[in-house]
Amino acid sequence: MDVKDSLNIISVIVPVYNVFAYLGTCLDSIISQTYRNLEIILVDDGSTDGSGELCDKYAEKDDRICVVHKENGGLVSARKAGLARASGEFIGFVDSDDYIGNQFYEHLLQDILQTHADISQMGYVVEYAREKQYFHCLPGVFDISKDRLDYLCNGLILMKKKNFQMSCNVWSKLYKSELIQKAYAQVTDSQQYGEDFISTCSCLMECGMVSVISYAEYFYQFRENSISHTKPVDHMIQICHLYESVSDLFQNRNEYKKVKSALDVFFVGKMVERIEEIGHIHIPRYFFRRVDMLRGKKIVIYGVGSVGKDYYLQLRNYHDIEISAVADGKNFNAYFQDTYVVDGKEISHYSFDLILIAVGDADVAKEIMKELVSHGIHETSLYWEEPGAVFDFNRECCFA
Repeated sequence: MDVKDSLNIISVIVPVYNVFAYLGTCLDSIISQTYRNLEIILVDDGSTDGSGELCDKYAEKDDRICVVHKENGGLVSARKAGLARASGEFIGFVDSDDYIGNQFYEHLLQDILQTHADISQMGYVVEYAREKQYFHCLPGVFDISKDRLDYLCNGLILMKKKNFQMSCNVWSKLYKSELIQKAYAQVTDSQQYGEDFISTCSCLMECGMVSVISYAEYFYQFRENSISHTKPVDHMIQICHLYESVSDLFQNRNEYKKVKSALDVFFVGKMVERIEEIGHIHIPRYFFRRVDMLRGKKIVIYGVGSVGKDYYLQLRNYHDIEISAVADGKNFNAYFQDTYVVDGKEISHYSFDLILIAVGDADVAKEIMKELVSHGIHETSLYWEEPGAVFDFNRECCFA
């Protein structure tokens, strides 16, 4: 059966607050969905710019639209008002300053019906003023119930399960109604930051199957005045409040101590990022363990990501280690710290004893070494090891 002929109702909840300039684009994208069996719930959260009136005008033109007008109470309370009104078997969320591709819900529903998942997720696109950035997900179907703590801690929180790319947002997903109703009830109305993280953690503690598809049909509009782009000091306070909220979520569960271990690693990392922003400093996260093997040698550092940056800052302080060049396969012809980054294909033009592969992932390192060998570099000149972690951010949680 063509999924467009399905009788399943999808309740689409759109919280609305003073987004008049964006709202028309958002609503047009929803009412033009190829899957037509939608219940579109617009929650006007006390708008003062005409957004509420625009919602009413759309409701007059499309009988699938229901408008809820309420006093301003914030994003969480608006979504809860929509959930209270929702009658569909499945529920989705769209933020009122974003928009979706016209097959967004057709693809998600088709997937959730085929896989019998509790949640179906796809990728998304972040739209900046002058460019778009696509985030595609590695597709797969995952039985969360088989190893719930591993998926929650190493998958969602620490993002260390390479094949499980579940995001924390609610808007790129389609949920079975009962699951998201129960999960979102765990979020307090006063939560102004990280509400999606809380509800997603709650979902993973209750759901069975999660399916991820490779489409990217949700368009997130990046706005400078968004609550998610707060000043670093205020953001630190929000992070502390979020840590308390997520900890409270698991406080009375048997798994609390194990989940807290992952949360500690995650939130310390977030705080370090904010401290760097405030102080305009760089706090090293990684270090090269076997410095003695490099003494008296000329080396090339390959990689200008977080690991490469920290290796360079560490090793340049040793007078008996000469850094001949810093190279990268993509981010070259630019300055890195105080040195010029050369194209990885040109490494053979430099004098060196060893090329230090400065990445954190073993599979990525293998691909880099394979590429360098294809350019004539002898494999005995290449070296990679797992970076040392200053804060142990890369640690996976073990639940044996």
